[in-house]
Amino acid sequence: MIGIVTDSMSCMTERDAAAFNVRIARAKCVIGTRTVPDTVEPYPKSLERARTLPPSSADYYRIFASLAAECDEIICITSSDRVTMSYTNACLAAKAAEGPRFAISD
Repeated sequence: MIGIVTDSMSCMTERDAAAFNVRIARAKCVIGTRTVPDTVEPYPKSLERARTLPPSSADYYRIFASLAAECDEIICITSSDRVTMSYTNACLAAKAAEGPRFAISD
């Protein structure tokens, strides 16, 4: 079986992820002093001072480790490495993970 992972910047909904058996590594939105998971749902407050943090290598590692028990290969598609560290973090996690073969693409 092949595991598929993407980051939340792909804007894949939870419904689509479940339908296509895709795991989503969540970016984080920092709004003022609050950190919330990145979702495709609208946020009702002003986002003037908001910023987004990519999924960390630890976030990817947790997903890869959970898929490793059931998958022979894992394909991970991230946002472009020109705009986010998501790709780099996924590559770091894949190097640290044991088990399946990985293909990481941005």
